[in-house]
Amino acid sequence: MLARLVDGLHLVRRIYAAVPAPPEDAEGTQLEKHIEGVIRSSASSLERALRFHQPSHCVAVFEQPGPTWRHRIFPDYKKNRSPMPGPLSEAMPKFKAAF
Repeated sequence: MLARLVDGLHLVRRIYAAVPAPPEDAEGTQLEKHIEGVIRSSASSLERALRFHQPSHCVAVFEQPGPTWRHRIFPDYKKNRSPMPGPLSEAMPKFKAAF
């Protein structure tokens, strides 16, 4: 049995950072299209990895917002990390559904 654990949030943030956001229009449609593209790219990247590795089982994990057990063990956890952009944070349920 070959199982895989995928850091879903890491994959999403890497792809989000790699695809530059367009200038926002008055209705915000460009931003919505951008997020939809990042969702498709993230899901496609995960599918490609699963085809390549062909695991018997796979789980994609997403860290919950707010402090976690890691903060108790290491208070400086994520100290210098920039906060998640609002549009990305708002779209997390869509990413989870796509995964």
